[in-house]
Amino acid sequence: MSWTATAPRIVVVGHGLLGEPLGNALRIMGATVVTVAHRSADNGVDLAADLTTGPGRRALAALLAEQQPTCVVLVHGPGDVTWIEGNEKVARDAHVGTARAVSSHQVLLVSTDNVFDGTAPPPADTDPVSPGNAYGRVKLAAERAVLAGPAPATIVRLSMAYGWSAPGRRATYGHRCIQAARAGQSIVAPIDQHFTPLHVDDAIRALVRLAFGFPGDRIFHFAGPVELSRHEFARLAYAAAGADPELVVPVPLMQTEWACRPRRSRLRNSDPAVLAPWLDWRPMEPLEGLKRMVHAAPARPPAVPS
Repeated sequence: MSWTATAPRIVVVGHGLLGEPLGNALRIMGATVVTVAHRSADNGVDLAADLTTGPGRRALAALLAEQQPTCVVLVHGPGDVTWIEGNEKVARDAHVGTARAVSSHQVLLVSTDNVFDGTAPPPADTDPVSPGNAYGRVKLAAERAVLAGPAPATIVRLSMAYGWSAPGRRATYGHRCIQAARAGQSIVAPIDQHFTPLHVDDAIRALVRLAFGFPGDRIFHFAGPVELSRHEFARLAYAAAGADPELVVPVPLMQTEWACRPRRSRLRNSDPAVLAPWLDWRPMEPLEGLKRMVHAAPARPPAVPS
């Protein structure tokens, strides 16, 4: 793939943990980027639209008709897994309605490991899906909506991404761990919920390559290189921040806010030979990613939303 080819026009729907840095990275690589998000206060957002409503989705469709993008990247919310458990219909309307609104264009949809219930070995991108929670059902419905559309669609399932969240945004797990560690505070962490943590920089690298060299109707899995419990990950975060890992309190999953997650939220990475035309996939180890966070930490980390 050549980076000197005609610059693509890409619409990025979402301006959170992935959407904002993705838009910035695409611009650096020469793409013309138009951004869509829920809140008009977000810097750099070209269209503010409430995608949980019909008018918001119609505004998005009108924008696409005007822009005629080469690719639409869907990284929008709502994405709070716990909130969605009690608000599945609203979340489904936002994700499925938006997927349908953009499905006449080439779509790169960012999905989740929650489309699997976590009871089997780490799933490959060819394995049958089996969502075990509302979030997984919502994202699977969105996957099917874009795949059923008239234009090609690429599904990118990510394992849990971590990195610094912007002020006022829902904090990632890595953000919460590093922030608590720097403050010398204890944190509770499930010992029986596992995932394959993926640094946001690795996720962005994969999405940029795929948005530029759109691969057509495909499903890809991107995950970190190792499986850890939340407790093990939190201890690594405390160590990376120079804090005492013993401040991480082990607890059962069912006693925490993450109770609706699969006990094993992880993925098996797509075959490197299949990925080779687009990127050389070598995600960083969790400790490396957490040390990168510590090095890049703001002087006053954003407050964790309640």
